[in-house]
Amino acid sequence: MSDPTNPVVSRAELSGRLRQLRVQAGQTLEDAADVLEVSAATVSRIETGQRVPRARDVRELARAFGADEAEVERLAGLVQRSREPGWWEKYSEVDDDYARFIAYEEAATGIDQFEVISIPALLQTADYGRDYLNKLLDLYNQKRPSAAQVTQRIQIRGVRQEHLLARSDVRFRVILREECLALEVGGPQVMRAQLSFLLEATRWPVLDLRVLPKLPASESLLGALSAFTLLRLPQVQISDVVYMDNLQGQFFLEEEGPVQRHEHFFKHFWGQTLDPDRSKAFIAAKLREF
Repeated sequence: MSDPTNPVVSRAELSGRLRQLRVQAGQTLEDAADVLEVSAATVSRIETGQRVPRARDVRELARAFGADEAEVERLAGLVQRSREPGWWEKYSEVDDDYARFIAYEEAATGIDQFEVISIPALLQTADYGRDYLNKLLDLYNQKRPSAAQVTQRIQIRGVRQEHLLARSDVRFRVILREECLALEVGGPQVMRAQLSFLLEATRWPVLDLRVLPKLPASESLLGALSAFTLLRLPQVQISDVVYMDNLQGQFFLEEEGPVQRHEHFFKHFWGQTLDPDRSKAFIAAKLREF
């Protein structure tokens, strides 16, 4: 199951719920500031997750906004969880955006991923990932990454994969464009091992892997749009999130409009994928080519 002490998600849930309670009570930031005897800017930082408040302050705010005692104590309990270190914090290769993505990934009950050129990180073998990261980080950073940097990133992906497989409350759906299977990374031996691993992964209970074969010319441009991951989060105070990582950097889409457009995009192409058996057969055929 997802980690209930996930600090990023706990902080987002706490800040979102405090804001929700204040708005429902018809109170302003200034009203909340008067309760705590602080500035409105301080309350704003609390409500946007930039500052973790004290449990005492959370209780005072929640009571002032009309929450019952069960809700008051639940919110106060989120304070400590918000301050707990995430497992990813011991890795220097995890920046703030990557940390947020990992936290949301581990909290999500649904992960929908659309890939256009490479095997998704959670489904990569170590050798495939190592060669891919060497080339990718070299391009991003304009210099070859150190072996230690690449090794750490591979380790992080391994932990993410372990955590995914330990869960029973998540659905992981992946659309792989045909090009993802044709791009040779690391040489034929690495590709044979990678495609064999993909076939094994299709037996994971959490995974529904589909291949998107060559698209008709009328839709080829749409299918070439950037890869993305749609994370469906169960906390009502946190919106579903689209995560993208490309040459422009890592960024999140959280507004309802963009999220819904990506949901529609995924649903449209999911309907054009090969079914699970035909997808496995397609991967097996690619494996024989190597």
